[in-house]
Amino acid sequence: MTRLEQEPKAQARTLRELVSIAAAMEREAVTRYGLLAAEMTRRGDHGLAATFQAMLEEERDHLDAIERWSRAATGLPPAEAPASWQLPPEIARSWDEVAESALLTPYRALSIAVLNEERGFAFYSYLAARAEDAAVRQAAERLAGEELNHAALLRRERRRAYRREQGSKGARGARPPTTAADFAQRSERMERAAARLYARIARHLAALGDKMDAAALETVAAQERQAAAEPEAAPAGASDEDLSRMSRVELLRAGLAEAERLYDFYVDLADHAGTEPVLRSAQDGAACAVHHLGLIAARLHAPVG
Repeated sequence: MTRLEQEPKAQARTLRELVSIAAAMEREAVTRYGLLAAEMTRRGDHGLAATFQAMLEEERDHLDAIERWSRAATGLPPAEAPASWQLPPEIARSWDEVAESALLTPYRALSIAVLNEERGFAFYSYLAARAEDAAVRQAAERLAGEELNHAALLRRERRRAYRREQGSKGARGARPPTTAADFAQRSERMERAAARLYARIARHLAALGDKMDAAALETVAAQERQAAAEPEAAPAGASDEDLSRMSRVELLRAGLAEAERLYDFYVDLADHAGTEPVLRSAQDGAACAVHHLGLIAARLHAPVG
């Protein structure tokens, strides 16, 4: 599961402080999505503006639910967030990156929204772990669970965006597999390519001296080789100029993007599976991709220092 670069400074000592922090998180999301919807409208990208507007309305619903919860639990609306609270910097930075992107697509926007929900889960999990009051801890755990539910809903929307974008490109191979042999051929091809990319990323991370990151990527590469029935690592071949210019964070993001690509590939096949064996195999592939996402994200989002 996604972690944060540093532990949050905020600490919710009372239920009122916790709901105030939760309300502040949702208000920030409403504001950000509103600004992004307006920016995309200004650019003339009305499809993407509609995506952000839908996210804004969803966050407004979350905020209304938190305000009702606050009144039921404390008899008061949420107060201003305590002075110690700060928006996790990873979330603020990702929204800034969205606003600055000239090549943003609905799929990419939804991917960032999913990641931010996962970071919200990590944020509330930290608050729960540090809570001294049992009621505060239980409420923080509830909020963390809701962030995961929000992420699941956004993933479903992201898959739809992925299929729309692939369809607009007229991508070959969109026909769903009808037999287990057909599925195996496609998945092994994807997994073999992924294994080689992960192995190359691992080598570049090792060259940078990032041994733990390299080990994580090599583990993922080995598991993909096993899934693709490719027992030996592929030869190093020519140097990868693009990878050689990347920083540690950029290399890990490249690995994360590949795991996301595999996840979407398998979920898309599961949604269109023609037979039960193909459905089960696609679901197994998606579960493996989620495992790899967790391994890589743990390195990318591990607290610094």
